[in-house]
Amino acid sequence: MNHTTSSKLKLNEKREIHIIERAKFRHSELRNNVSDVQIQTKTAIEITKKWQEDICKLNKVYAEIPVSQNRTKSEKIDIVDFEEMTAYELKVSGKNPHHEFYKDLIKILKYNCNNTSEPIEKFVFLTEENGINSLQKRFTEDIKVYLQDTHKIKIELKSIN
Repeated sequence: MNHTTSSKLKLNEKREIHIIERAKFRHSELRNNVSDVQIQTKTAIEITKKWQEDICKLNKVYAEIPVSQNRTKSEKIDIVDFEEMTAYELKVSGKNPHHEFYKDLIKILKYNCNNTSEPIEKFVFLTEENGINSLQKRFTEDIKVYLQDTHKIKIELKSIN
């Protein structure tokens, strides 16, 4: 690996670290543990929106990317870093992460079907630690390898707390 390649990798890692750190910051700043579902939902939306605002200041990073241009535009990816071809999805609560994770994974696959010239190469799913632990029991290494080999998508699960 030459110096230029090594420098680019370091910059790419810094971008990803920054994106994840901003999600952690917004989560710690705004997350509350009230039992009122309406308040939790409002808070989750606020955390996601503020995180997106923070991150979209980076070059070639956009929020709410439609999965398909010619079908319903209601399915959107939270953040796509088009420089790195990496998608980020944030689930604020660690409760029942598998529902959101698998729905988000399908969105990424659909996006790639509709954008074969610029497919997403990496999917980073962000949620609370308890959600990551729960997902790791279901989303085993053999499935990750299958998706990498078959669909050319690297998947990472990252904690936001």
